[in-house]
Formats: sequence, C-alpha cells, structure tokens
Amino acid sequence: MSLLSRFKKPLHSSVVIQLNGPRLLTPKQAAEYIGHSVDLVREMVAKREIPHVPKGNGEQRTPI
Repeated sequence: MSLLSRFKKPLHSSVVIQLNGPRLLTPKQAAEYIGHSVDLVREMVAKREIPHVPKGNGEQRTPI
C-alpha cells in the first residue's frame, strides 16, 4: 500500500485518540499546549473550531 493512499482513508467514529493530561484546559493552558496565543484559542472557540465548556453556574457565565 502506498503512503499516499494510507492518508486518504477517512477517519471513522470508532477511532480513539489517546490524550495525555487533563481533559479540560484553561484558555492559557490550551494556548501553551498548541503553541499559539490565547487570542487564537478564543477565536477558535468563537468559530466553534474547538469545543469548550463555559465558565459559570449557568445563570451568569463568565466569558473566557
């Protein structure tokens, strides 16, 4: 099998990706983890490119 054909395979829902470290990160921790700025992480959250959990008790949420 050629190298190119290996990377054209679609990912299936049964694929499990192992992550090391905490499951939830602060914006600052996420920025350090991906090697970019906190502002970029916030933009990615706003564009729904990465999942997030709003901070707060549900009535008054603090923006990240």
